[in-house]
Amino acid sequence: MKVLKISFLLLIAILFISSCKGEAVTIVDAGKACTFSEVSGYLLKDGEPLGNSKITRVADWQGEVVDSVITDAEGYFQMPAIYERKTIGVLPSQFAAKQLLTVDVDGQAIKFWSGVKMDKSENSEAKGQKLIINCDLAREESVVSVDGQPFVTLCEWNVVPDTPVTADDFFTTDDD
Repeated sequence: MKVLKISFLLLIAILFISSCKGEAVTIVDAGKACTFSEVSGYLLKDGEPLGNSKITRVADWQGEVVDSVITDAEGYFQMPAIYERKTIGVLPSQFAAKQLLTVDVDGQAIKFWSGVKMDKSENSEAKGQKLIINCDLAREESVVSVDGQPFVTLCEWNVVPDTPVTADDFFTTDDD
């Protein structure tokens, strides 16, 4: 029976270590994930600062975490990173945290950032760089993929997006 318990604990340890993808992990960090990186930037409408406006941020991994901030007169805002700990499950699983940023304009919530963060490390939305965004509500919505993480946004930030994939990348014709 003692051998069985030791074998089980060893199996759990191996699974935990293999799920860390080469990152140094301590007991304190076990299950810790960044669901929304620190974000800062400017919010505009038709090129003009959207000052004194309420921005609401939602991160949803194991349940919604909501916070908000008011932009300054120049439309600048800054929000700290949101970290959560995995509270259920022992075996490794795919990390996926929904993200949403909206701003209140005349009583209406306008979405300017939404996406799915699929890497638990901070700043994965910008390939390791600080997430500094410049958003204009008049901009046309675009879909940007960063390391396989999709974002639908009215913003630009310091990142080189993934190369778009089309159906032609998967299918060929006899003419090729």
